[in-house]
Formats: sequence, structure tokens, C-alpha cells
Amino acid sequence: METTKYPIQTDHLVKGSIIPAQTIERAFNVQRGTDAYQLAAMRAGKYIEDSFEDRGELVTVVQRRHDLVVLTDDEAVGHNARQFRVGIRKAARSHRRALAVDRAQISPVRLQEHDRNLEVNGRILSAIRTAKREILPSPRPRETPLRLRSG
Repeated sequence: METTKYPIQTDHLVKGSIIPAQTIERAFNVQRGTDAYQLAAMRAGKYIEDSFEDRGELVTVVQRRHDLVVLTDDEAVGHNARQFRVGIRKAARSHRRALAVDRAQISPVRLQEHDRNLEVNGRILSAIRTAKREILPSPRPRETPLRLRSG
């Protein structure tokens, strides 16, 4: 996906770069703490991710306080894992809400679609739960030395 010209230069950015809030304010003519600033920061973050993707790199861009930060690989590990867990929780809540729908109020055409969605989404969530149980944590090296017995 080829990105179009944008008021923020991304050629010099690398993992770990910080885009100060002042840059976003100037580029989009918005003020920190406003909804317009939040939207501009989100658009800028997406643009930066797209620019890196054009270069063949996938990065994670987050907002810290009001600055945008291109996370290092080490920082991205924890952030992306948290985002993944949040997504699974959202999917589980959505599935619970779908189960609560009154089937008597659904048209026959929509009922078939609803049943199919419930089955597919239920199986996906079940597979996630099964995988979490079956995958054992990899052994970690001991941080303390073994106690040797004398004699």
C-alpha cells in the first residue's frame, strides 16, 4: 500500500523514535487535550505504521502522554500481547451478547446467519481456551543456584 504525502516526515524514523506532541499540533493545526488532537494523533500513528510497511517493516506505534512512539521490538512484545488479550476478551463479550439475543425476534433468514455465527465464534473461542490449557510454558533457567548437599 503506497502512502500519500503527509505533513509528518517518516523517512528518518526508526524503532524507538518519538514524535513530539508539538509536531502533531503544528502538522494538523490542533491543540493537545482536544478530540481533534486525538483524531489527528490516531491518523498520524496509522500513517507512520503504513510508511514503515511501505519500507517492508511492521512496527507498533502508540501514544504516550501526547507523544507518538514507535515501539522498539522489546517494548512491542508486551504491548502487542496485551492488545491480543484485550481482543480475545472483546470477542468473548460479543459472543455472550450474541447468545443473549431473543431467537423469536429474528427473521428466518437472519436466524440462519445468527446460528452460523454462534457456532463459528463458539468454536474459535473454545479452540483458544483449549490452546491456552495445552500449551505449557517453556522451562526457564533457575535464577538461584541449586543447593548442594554435603556428605
